[in-house]
Amino acid sequence: MEANEPPIRIIVPGRTYRSDHDATHSPMFHQCEGLVIGDGIHMGHLKGCLIDFCRAFFGVDDLPVRFRPAIFPLPSHLPKSISAVHVMVAG
Repeated sequence: MEANEPPIRIIVPGRTYRSDHDATHSPMFHQCEGLVIGDGIHMGHLKGCLIDFCRAFFGVDDLPVRFRPAIFPLPSHLPKSISAVHVMVAG
């Protein structure tokens, strides 16, 4: 990132592993992290970056994408919560 001038847009797809051992959870799922850095950047820029990624990844120009915000409370010895956005892709 230090070699590039802002704005910087990064999408990092990958596998995520967790130690849930019940029938309702898979021990592995796919997740994408998104990061947009620059002056005057807001959530709309990150949302646009994620939409562009989803449409390029699935190869569909008019792919419907829905964003659903979520907050995950954490144990008391950690920061209060983690904010996330679930991206739902129909198709």
